[in-house]
Amino acid sequence: KKYMTLLVFTNDQIITNTWFDNHPRKKYAWKSRVDKVRNMIDYITIKRRFRNAVFKCIRYPGGDCGSDHNPVVCEIRRKLKKIKIEVAPKRLNFVSLSQNDDIMVKYNVEVRNRFQ
Repeated sequence: KKYMTLLVFTNDQIITNTWFDNHPRKKYAWKSRVDKVRNMIDYITIKRRFRNAVFKCIRYPGGDCGSDHNPVVCEIRRKLKKIKIEVAPKRLNFVSLSQNDDIMVKYNVEVRNRFQ
């Protein structure tokens, strides 16, 4: 369990099984042969960025996989929202513009021609 948490934190992931408040019999994924010990030892991890895409994560006890583990299934939205990236407007450096004589002459000519 210690190594799993270390792996999750170093790779910026989350464990989806622990996010949802399911019934206790839907949480455990492994059952001992004596049926006295039940543990949640199978996990599904996902990048933290996509955590809102997961809307259901449970185990299915009827899954016939030939093991003492039950299959853990996670339902994820296929279509994700596009990330909007804001572009900052260009900032002009007015101090350097006022000190450059060539730019001042071009600006004055452009303004005079525009208002004639």
